[in-house]
Amino acid sequence: MITIIKDYFLKHNAMGNINYFNNARDLLRQPTYDVYFLGILIRDMNGIELGKILKQKNEKCEIIYITD
Repeated sequence: MITIIKDYFLKHNAMGNINYFNNARDLLRQPTYDVYFLGILIRDMNGIELGKILKQKNEKCEIIYITD
């Protein structure tokens, strides 16, 4: 999925960085981002719950939920 997202941003000349995290704990240690692509089922936390925490940290962020 990360490859698809990177290719889309490159194709449309979107600016910014794309970071990938293997678990919620590592993501929550980072500064906030403008947009998050979150899996519904992730290793150490439900993706919906993670989205709620991220919105508390930055209410202006956008969250897009993805699943296989």
